[in-house]
Amino acid sequence: MVRMPSNPVGRLITLRPETPRTLDDVAILGRRLGELLSQCTVPKLLFVTDLSTWDVVSPTISTRCAAILRADNPRVEHNAIVLGPSASAGLQMARWIREAGHPGRRAFRSPRRAAAWLAERCAPPEAEAARRFLGVAARRPSVAPRG
Repeated sequence: MVRMPSNPVGRLITLRPETPRTLDDVAILGRRLGELLSQCTVPKLLFVTDLSTWDVVSPTISTRCAAILRADNPRVEHNAIVLGPSASAGLQMARWIREAGHPGRRAFRSPRRAAAWLAERCAPPEAEAARRFLGVAARRPSVAPRG
């Protein structure tokens, strides 16, 4: 259900959970995230969360997902959340982010923009790991033509 990072870099945690279909799925998601956070020794973490494959979930599951975000607030410094093409799912997730009330969480439709936003807030190795996770190539500096 949740791909846990095999090699987190610095304070960066990468998550790519599947859409929870049942309350048991949400409980597993919350438990696994809690286990992950308990293993991290730094007090504040950077997250890049890929929810681009998520669908709309039931109101009960939605309420539980929002509660997980609120519960994690004390450990979050910044969280770039990548949303998928579904407008309805995106609105639902945007509501969770708003209700969680953490100013360091942002939703993006573009993985490139999510990676760029997070890169401004983290160390270069963390930024590179976030880009790699999202499949985004680093932008090369432009070079003026010789001539």
